[in-house]
Amino acid sequence: MLRRQYARPGQQGRQRFNWPLIFLATAFILLTLSWFHYLITGTAKPQDVAVQQHIERTPRAIPGLDTDGIVPINKPASNRNPPENNVPINKPIDDPPPQKPSPPPPPPPQEPSPSPKPKDPVPAKKEPNTGVVLSGVKDPNLPKISALCLVFGEFKSLIYTFETYEKEGFFDYVDEFILLVNGEKRTIDKVTELNPWKHRLTKIMHSHENLLIGEALTRLIEAAKNELVIFLEKDFQLIEPKNIMIQRMDEAKRLVISGEVDLVRGRHRHHPGFPMYAQIMGENREARMFGGQSNLYCFVYHWMDDPVTKYPDYFRWCKPKFPTEKPYLCSPSKYCLWTNNPQVFYKSWYIRNFEKRFRGETRGNPWNDFEFFMNWNFDVWNDKNFTIAFGEGLFRHGEKEDHVTGEMKYYAAVRRESDLADMRLTLLSKEPELRQCKSADCCKRVLKDYKSFVERYPKMVVGFTDHGLNATVDQQFRLIKEQEDAKQGGFEEYETKHGWGAWSWFLHLQAQRAKDTRPEAAPVSPIDAKYSLVTSIYSSDEEERLIGFLKNQDYDKIVFGTEEIKERVYAAITDQEKKRLHWISSELKDIENDLPKDSAKLITDLRRSDKWLNQPGVKDLPFAKNDWYLIIQHAKMFQLRRAVHLNPWKSTHMLWIDLKYGCFNEQRFLNTNDWIIKVHTLDGFLFGYQYKPLGDNWNGFNAKEFKEIFLGSTSGSVKAVSGSIFGGSLVTIDAIVAMYKIVFRAALRGGYLGTDENTMTILTYRVPELFSLFSNSNGCRENTDGAHECGGFNNPHGDCAIFSWVQDGPTSR
Repeated sequence: MLRRQYARPGQQGRQRFNWPLIFLATAFILLTLSWFHYLITGTAKPQDVAVQQHIERTPRAIPGLDTDGIVPINKPASNRNPPENNVPINKPIDDPPPQKPSPPPPPPPQEPSPSPKPKDPVPAKKEPNTGVVLSGVKDPNLPKISALCLVFGEFKSLIYTFETYEKEGFFDYVDEFILLVNGEKRTIDKVTELNPWKHRLTKIMHSHENLLIGEALTRLIEAAKNELVIFLEKDFQLIEPKNIMIQRMDEAKRLVISGEVDLVRGRHRHHPGFPMYAQIMGENREARMFGGQSNLYCFVYHWMDDPVTKYPDYFRWCKPKFPTEKPYLCSPSKYCLWTNNPQVFYKSWYIRNFEKRFRGETRGNPWNDFEFFMNWNFDVWNDKNFTIAFGEGLFRHGEKEDHVTGEMKYYAAVRRESDLADMRLTLLSKEPELRQCKSADCCKRVLKDYKSFVERYPKMVVGFTDHGLNATVDQQFRLIKEQEDAKQGGFEEYETKHGWGAWSWFLHLQAQRAKDTRPEAAPVSPIDAKYSLVTSIYSSDEEERLIGFLKNQDYDKIVFGTEEIKERVYAAITDQEKKRLHWISSELKDIENDLPKDSAKLITDLRRSDKWLNQPGVKDLPFAKNDWYLIIQHAKMFQLRRAVHLNPWKSTHMLWIDLKYGCFNEQRFLNTNDWIIKVHTLDGFLFGYQYKPLGDNWNGFNAKEFKEIFLGSTSGSVKAVSGSIFGGSLVTIDAIVAMYKIVFRAALRGGYLGTDENTMTILTYRVPELFSLFSNSNGCRENTDGAHECGGFNNPHGDCAIFSWVQDGPTSR
């Protein structure tokens, strides 16, 4: 330790100096400061030298990668970095190294940040932690960067984005800002929306043609003056304050310069904005949804606290050679697809790897989509072993205009189907316990992870109500009706026996669209579902069964029947039973009005025609000489839809119960036991079927023509639908009946007449996506898939098989 030298008395004007010692101390101090400067900035060389060295470095795979491209946790991910500093990875820095004095940070913004700084949810034991102090001062020694922004038409979103850049100093941070106005017919001087911002834009590029994004991005990159670039689209707003923005942008620069990573993503980790397709599709079911597309895995960083522990074969924590505010996740491109989200990278890296090949392989190609090109040509991106880094991010996606894409609906529908499949399996596996429950609370305890569909799909599947599609089910009903009416008089074209199939398929697409985009049409969780039972009665022979049916007090009921039968029935049931009954008066002559126009007359004319009666076996059918039987049978579907539109009990689902089958037991058909029905009506229309060899004729249809023309099948046995029980959600019923009407009318116009079961069977073959079938032939609990078919098993209950499952318990082999 050096002692301070004091002057002797009388010698105040003179001091002794040890010049050699002072020289050595000064040199030591300068070297120490230089070393600390290296630690802080991540480079000890001038910026131009560092950039040039990285540009000239020969591209190669990341050392430490196994042959399958997975980054082992116990190996360094790359040897492209300079020597590591002495900052521990898993504990904060207690005494940060001294820094050069810097100007005081700017005063805090007058308005609160649009998004509060999220609390770090990751345990310190799992994430590296550095404890960096945010100075809010841009490092002048780092390379310059060009911001490249693309806009196509939506100037409201762009201006909203620019306002966030101005507020938080992003325009001042970047050294160049280039905007490409894409597909704009006006000249730039006529695009008045840009006038307030032109002084912030270094260059405005313009294309009258709507360039696809790959070509637009390439033109922007070629125009950039700086080697470092950040790509932005018009709808990614900056949501962090200026000091954090500067820190994270500087860190992104250093990461790319260091060579450890090729690209740094900038979308905010905790507030990424909507929509995020990967999250819509994959959150909490990553293995199921991403198993077939592994390059989606890196998106779990947005909803998973510690993806490295969960997926150690896919991710590692980056090891930058400088302190960072928060840790960065590193992922190889095999598990992290290219996206058009904000990201920082080298201009030369992009041009070297993508420009020439993209333009050469996609010119004139109808699949000229940049994301498709990058992610489905594996040798372009997935297999290149590029390293992508994720930090806390800066930008949130948000459209100023209401904007729903086809991709949004597609990914939401994929996710919904996956969730429905999981719910189906859960209900079937928990059915014995659920049957013991007598309350909804009990059911929720059995289904421990139970959530309503509204809770499961906020802003995802349930209608995208915040994004402009909030039409009601009634509007969808009217839409389908208008489409039906448009074809009402034009059935001559169906005599070709082909046009009806295309039209019914179009209605199927409309029904699917309703379920994908209407909040009221979204699937209803089984505990929240409310079922009503519907039936009809026109014969006194079934009065006793109807009275038994009405004694069931677990369901509300809707009955179509004559006033004469109603009077006798009401005299035989209690006041309590009447409270759960809605009777719709319907005389025999009124049934014709439930059918499509002129359909009753067509049925009668065909039934009496020699051509129909002379088919093999037709004269022996019980309904061949009955004037009303076929009219009553075909009216069932249309009466079910009439009940849906009336919906006196505010139900979510309805089931038609045909009393003539004698399957319904009022004492044992309970809403605590009907889980098999809920499984099959989650998002589909329930029908039961049996395998039948049709012979020459089935219910009045020539069997050969029925299979070839209407089913599109030539197989021996047919999955023949049974009308003992059918139904589903309100929107599904409405759509199915609309399609039933098309097929029913087409058959009549073509000279074909059969029962409602013929038409139902045609629909299940032609538009199977909307149906959830149950095998009356061999359904058993051992098979949880589809219709529960169990080979080698014969279900003894036939048309009553699903009733038996509800009333007596699941059927086993």
